Amino acid sequence: VEGPAETPTAIYMRTPDDTKPSNHLVECAVRYPLFDPGTNTNFGWFHVVGLIFRHSANRAQLGMVGFGTQGSLVESNIFEWSSGLGVKQSGINHIFRYDIAQDNAQMGWGGTSTNNLIEDCKSFRNNWKGFDIGWEAGGGKWVKCVNTTIRRFESGNNNGPGIWLDWLNFNNTIENCLCYSNQAAGIMLELETTQNTVRNCIVYGTRWYSYVAAGILSQAACSNTIVHNTCMGNQGQGIYIRSDSRATNGYNKIFNNLLVNNVTSTTGGEIQISSGYNTEVGNQLNGNIYYHQNPSANATTFLRGSPSYSGNALASWQSNGYDFNSRVADPLVENWQSVSGWH
Repeated sequence: VEGPAETPTAIYMRTPDDTKPSNHLVECAVRYPLFDPGTNTNFGWFHVVGLIFRHSANRAQLGMVGFGTQGSLVESNIFEWSSGLGVKQSGINHIFRYDIAQDNAQMGWGGTSTNNLIEDCKSFRNNWKGFDIGWEAGGGKWVKCVNTTIRRFESGNNNGPGIWLDWLNFNNTIENCLCYSNQAAGIMLELETTQNTVRNCIVYGTRWYSYVAAGILSQAACSNTIVHNTCMGNQGQGIYIRSDSRATNGYNKIFNNLLVNNVTSTTGGEIQISSGYNTEVGNQLNGNIYYHQNPSANATTFLRGSPSYSGNALASWQSNGYDFNSRVADPLVENWQSVSGWH
């Protein structure tokens, strides 16, 4: 775009086959937002159902749609092909059900919230513009959320994390979710994100980004509970508690998870706990099942930074004080890609 953003003078484009734009159907958007009552404290209690919101001229981090400050019920809508963020779910006591955010330029879902419920919603193929995944992109990124529940959320094929809690998220629940073929992490807990629960989720096929391709990733986050999840076939670690200097790490509860045949194309462990910045301090692990069919020097069952251990022997891992009732065994899971199946 040439000229000021408010009053552009020309738009330049390249077509997929390098032919003239006159040979193509070219769709342009000039409106933003498509629906947003505003942030006045009296704006809320909307019921928005069965609509398609498409082609908004918003930039990254700005939602194509918003639903007031409180109490709205948003169900069975589609949010697609925005130039930035699809859904801004910010507010108090909102309920989102059966909504789909797909093919948005930066990210599907985002915003801050208190006591929101996001249930049976989906996020597909977001970040086609290629925004930096380490900054903000992918299926959805929640910031400064409290007592919010993300339930039965399906997030797939996004160029970025599938579900991402980043910065000052407290006492939230991510449960019965399905995340697959995302980048960096299927589920990510980051930066002063504490006292949250991730349970009964299935994560597989996470793709590599920069330094990680984990099923579940925690960095600069602490005191979270990760329980009854299945992580299988991710390019990186199944669960990765990563050292990060920005905030306290460690003090997590990791119970009754299945970590199976991860680290398919990188270096790491089915379970990996780094050292430094309290990352290795206060973690409790038990009741987990680990299995790596073809372990190697680069792809192991266990990897810990301090005291250092990389290998496949459960007894050696247990000597660090972990997993006294856990097993290294093929769990023989069936129907594992379904949240109603073995997990």
